[in-house]
Amino acid sequence: MKFRIQTNGAVANALRRIITSEIKTYAIEITAIRHNTSSLLDDMVAHRLGLIPIRVLDELRMEKEEGIIVLKCENNKTTKQYIYTNDLVYDHTLYEINPNILLFELREGQYIDLKCEVTQGTGYEHAKWSPVYAISCVPAKNEGGDKGGDEGDEECKDYIIDINSVGQIPQEKEILAKALEILENKIQIIIKHRIKTDGSK
Repeated sequence: MKFRIQTNGAVANALRRIITSEIKTYAIEITAIRHNTSSLLDDMVAHRLGLIPIRVLDELRMEKEEGIIVLKCENNKTTKQYIYTNDLVYDHTLYEINPNILLFELREGQYIDLKCEVTQGTGYEHAKWSPVYAISCVPAKNEGGDKGGDEGDEECKDYIIDINSVGQIPQEKEILAKALEILENKIQIIIKHRIKTDGSK
């Protein structure tokens, strides 16, 4: 989603940073691997699982329940077996996961058995929780030309922001709404702090 915002560079850049690293989403954080005879090491398997975009359909339930995802596959064929997110076992009323993401492959006789836990976090902690895979913020005067524009340009009052969702929050408008709410809360904290510092009522 691309949109134009009329503000100074500090606010535009703050909005970009909030979208990248401060919006809470869900991802696989803990992976207990019981058996793994695939070609990938355990930590590589856990890393790939952690990068799966997970959309939570019921956040109230997530606060009360453990978010568990299970994967148990064995290749009894003589050809390679490709493992997709469609092979994951989870509560479909709680999560929504793209079923066509390739995770890894199993050769003949290889076996994998694991259990994952989904937790909430932000992109500040790890990129897997960031709701966007790319976001740009450039002065409107540079659109279609110099993409290396400085979002901190104090003279510019007009910016183009382009948000690209990973999938945890599929609607970029919702990502923007959450970011604006966080930014508003930060501004309110600054105003209250300034009032106390100035000794005003």
